[in-house]
Amino acid sequence: GGDIGNAEELSGGIAQALITTVTGLLVAIPFVFIYQYVNHRINQFINVSEKYANDVLDFCREQPPS
Repeated sequence: GGDIGNAEELSGGIAQALITTVTGLLVAIPFVFIYQYVNHRINQFINVSEKYANDVLDFCREQPPS
């Protein structure tokens, strides 16, 4: 009836799952911060590029036709 199996095997499997989870988190969490940093830098670059492009367009609009 109510036999759930070998407790040592069950606890070994749980321990392996916990170790795998911790290892995955130790790998994933730093990469979340790296992603956020790189994403922020890319957005800064885009904003600066847009500003320079708008400055060039404004300069061209201000020049009288030759």
